[in-house]
Amino acid sequence: LKKILPALKDTARIDCLNELSREYVQKEKKGSAIYFAGLAMQESEKINYIHGIAVALARQARIVKHFDDDFIQAEKLGKESLSWFEKTDNKDGITDTYNELTSSLHAQSLFEETATYNLKLYEHYKIKGNTDDLFSVLLVLTVIYKEAGNYEKCFYYIQQCRQLAATSGNQFILQCYLFGLGGLYMKIEDYSSALTAYRQAFA
Repeated sequence: LKKILPALKDTARIDCLNELSREYVQKEKKGSAIYFAGLAMQESEKINYIHGIAVALARQARIVKHFDDDFIQAEKLGKESLSWFEKTDNKDGITDTYNELTSSLHAQSLFEETATYNLKLYEHYKIKGNTDDLFSVLLVLTVIYKEAGNYEKCFYYIQQCRQLAATSGNQFILQCYLFGLGGLYMKIEDYSSALTAYRQAFA
């Protein structure tokens, strides 16, 4: 990315800057991640590149959450990112914003709002038809509602996981579903059913 950056201009350059910020977060290099997200924001504002601003804000949300555990600021930046995404037809990268909002709100125990954004993520993945992503979102929904004490909704989404596992034939997804089911039974103190689900998962 750094090699091709000098040859890029305008929106292509900004997209590269945003991607560099993402890569430096993954490499645990906070300073570089901040630098490239900030540069992407500055250059986006100069040419009024709305998509670039939306993504740069999502990167900033990820930085403060990942490095500082500042969930309140991550929520603020995530919502600001989403407001910019709403101004453009280019939704590439919006899943990152939904993910940042889901994790930052969940960390604050704001369960209903967390579920709202996670469901938006589900609808986005549903259009693309990626089974792994769909299952991941459904599994998170089971966790959200289990922690919120809404066991009825938790069970509903666990059953959605089961249907997806059965349709896909993916054994890993099936195993995750059984672990999730076991966790729910544990929560409602049905230990016999929990043990059965865990045994099936390990089998």
